[in-house]
Amino acid sequence: MKAFIVKLSSESPAEQTVALDDILGSLQTAWTTPQYGRTLAYTLCDALRTEGGLGTIINNCTSTIYDILLGSARVLSQCLTSPNREYLITTDRGLKVVVKMSNENKQDTAMLAASTGILEGLFKHSESTCRQLVELGSLDLMSYSCRSIDKCTLRNCAMGLANLALYGSKENHEDMMKARIPEWLFPLAFSGDDVVRYYAFMAICALAVSREFAPLIEGSGTMALVSSTLIFIHNLSL
Repeated sequence: MKAFIVKLSSESPAEQTVALDDILGSLQTAWTTPQYGRTLAYTLCDALRTEGGLGTIINNCTSTIYDILLGSARVLSQCLTSPNREYLITTDRGLKVVVKMSNENKQDTAMLAASTGILEGLFKHSESTCRQLVELGSLDLMSYSCRSIDKCTLRNCAMGLANLALYGSKENHEDMMKARIPEWLFPLAFSGDDVVRYYAFMAICALAVSREFAPLIEGSGTMALVSSTLIFIHNLSL
């Protein structure tokens, strides 16, 4: 990992791109390693931060070279452990950089998958971070992403909206209503992918807890879908 991080400072864009691919491959392999994967992945993520690689990757989110921009976004989506989220959030203009990058490249399928992965991780940091992300325009990206046909993007989108519903404030919930998020959650709740459907249900239930928003959610039809699904599952278990 240290050798890959050193190459991130290369003057050659091609060498930087290879280094980003190597870092991404290492992280993905670590996360999927049985038994010790989580410990290994956290160790690599810590090294990425302490050796200066994370700072370089955040700076790369303004790159005009597509391969470096995409490679950096993909790595960032895989390395946002709790300490790395804290690092990005406390870095000068860190949140602005990643949200700006995400919104400016949302029509690119690969970038959208990476960007929604980044936001999914950031939404579970804190209420304050959720507020900043919404103010910067992250909800526009999330609602746009709901119409994607890419499984990775839809999973990130459903998990991100669930995180925002769980960790965000009442004001964030109001923003979600104004952005018609319950209506966007409706097709996600019909997804054939279990992960997408599960987190869409979680987001719906978290929003419906508020008496103020419950009528709006019921009006979108999403709460009825959740209720009918739960009844179906209950009947199967009998």
